[in-house]
Amino acid sequence: MVPRLQEVPGLVALGGPTLRVALYWQQWNLRSALLDTIAAEVAGEARRVLARDP
Repeated sequence: MVPRLQEVPGLVALGGPTLRVALYWQQWNLRSALLDTIAAEVAGEARRVLARDP
């Protein structure tokens, strides 16, 4: 399985229906302002990019 964003020529499409699955960001119990900022950026970018995928 490869997200459409990462498709490259030469990959073989196996067909079948599109599957919708929940994605989770895991950030252990180590908390810091920097890690919280990084986690927020990763989640925000994922929302932006993955929302375009039909």
